[in-house]
Amino acid sequence: MHISKNNRTLNSPEIQRLQAWPGNGLKTYLFMRKNKDDKGGKEFYFLGEMHPTGEFKTIKTKSGDNAVEIEYELNAPVRQDIYEFMLSDLSEAE
Repeated sequence: MHISKNNRTLNSPEIQRLQAWPGNGLKTYLFMRKNKDDKGGKEFYFLGEMHPTGEFKTIKTKSGDNAVEIEYELNAPVRQDIYEFMLSDLSEAE
C-alpha cells in the first residue's frame, strides 16, 4: 500500500491518471530508501516497475487531511539478495 500526498481525493488529477492505467500507458517505479537517517545525502534504490491494482481508498491522515491509499503490485519480484540487503541493518556492516 502507498498513501498519496495530503489533500488528494479520488478526483485529483494524479489519482485519476493512476486509475486510468493501463489504458494511458502510465509508468510507475518503486524506489526505496534504506536508511532515513543517512547523513550527507538521501540514497534511494530502484526496485522495479509497478502498477496500481485498482484498489483506491480515500482516507484521513493523522493531521485530518484527505489522502488516497493506493495498492500497487510490482511487475517483477525483487531479487532475494536485494530484498535481504534492503532489510539488513546498516550498523552490522561497520
